[in-house]
Amino acid sequence: MRHLPKKSTVIQLLPAIVFLLFLTAVAAWNLLVPDREFSQMENRPLASVPRVTADAVRSGQWMSDFETYTSDQFPGRDGWMQLQTVLTRLSSRQDNGRVWFADDGWLFSMEKPDEKGLAKNLQIVSRWIDQTQKSHPNVNVSILLAPTAHSVMEEKLPDHVLTDRPEEAALSDSLTFLHSQVPDAVAPDLLQGLLQWRSSTASSGESAIGAESGASQLYYRTDHHWTSEGAYIAYCQWAEEAGLTPVSPSEFQRNEVSKSFLGTTWSKAPDPLIEADTITCWTPLSQPQYSLAAWTDGNDPSVTEQRSSLYRKEALSQKDQYSFFLGGNDPQLLIRTPVRNGKKLLLIKDSYANCMVPFLALHYEEILITDLRYSHGTLYNDGRWPESDASASLPVTDIMFLYNIQSFSEDSNLAWLTRLEW
Repeated sequence: MRHLPKKSTVIQLLPAIVFLLFLTAVAAWNLLVPDREFSQMENRPLASVPRVTADAVRSGQWMSDFETYTSDQFPGRDGWMQLQTVLTRLSSRQDNGRVWFADDGWLFSMEKPDEKGLAKNLQIVSRWIDQTQKSHPNVNVSILLAPTAHSVMEEKLPDHVLTDRPEEAALSDSLTFLHSQVPDAVAPDLLQGLLQWRSSTASSGESAIGAESGASQLYYRTDHHWTSEGAYIAYCQWAEEAGLTPVSPSEFQRNEVSKSFLGTTWSKAPDPLIEADTITCWTPLSQPQYSLAAWTDGNDPSVTEQRSSLYRKEALSQKDQYSFFLGGNDPQLLIRTPVRNGKKLLLIKDSYANCMVPFLALHYEEILITDLRYSHGTLYNDGRWPESDASASLPVTDIMFLYNIQSFSEDSNLAWLTRLEW
């Protein structure tokens, strides 16, 4: 009988003992196993051990950074994230706080356009275009603000989400502003163009781009980008409004290059039960030969790379398979094409442009692509760009902005446009 209290005490302390052993195991793991620098599943850098400073400790920033570090380096993090997503879905919840779980395996980011950021960036872009056109009145300007799947595939969303349509309002307000402030710019209503294409496809039962409606998808279900099919529809709308003849879909060969793509939205809600996306590559039957010069290091303009393709096949064996298009997001990329019409394009963009470039390349001798997130406005192009000389001849005939509305509203790097002044 004298042993019973001890046994009872051990049983009572068992949860605490197990918890302490668990913490000890986690601490030992973090000490013995090297930290991961990058998460392939989440496609982002992981936090490293924060540096201890008196200011960081006093302000509480060190504890916050250390909490982020332990979360990022938690043993089996990827597996725990997938388990959490499965349990969330089994509980019949329609979101996990970052992603809507929609019909037919669709995942939608819960982000909304930043209204203040959108207004600020529209002002920045319109002022820069006005200054550029005053010194170079013959330059052609296009501004493409793409909708996300949230607006185009809205029937897939939970019903209560449709009571609020901030993206549609942001697109409408942006077009109204652009048409009033830069009336000479080509600024197509891509949302209506994509919706009309979907409507015509649904009524006819056949896609306008030569595939059965069920086989053609404008956006990836697990990623925030549009597909090559979606980019092609937007390209056709832009080309017609710009006075160009879009290349017919019959002049392309379409090949499925991957059936295992799980994109950025899936990374926020990694459900192992969701079917992966298919990536389709549109290749012109004419098989044009391209020459590419990529500036690959935003901190060092001397780091360049020569390429001969608009695609990087190696990316298809990685998590970030969307970087198959253009090889990802370089600070700057110069594409020389076999077209001979004297037209040269400066493309200022986010990653939505990457799968549209193969269509744009059929209309220009050269395309200079700059991503302000990484280039910070520096134009590194064989020294041919004039510096601070408004009288110099503009080395391009056309300028295009191509962003999705969400990233455009949040992008603080558009302020670097001032460095692109000639």
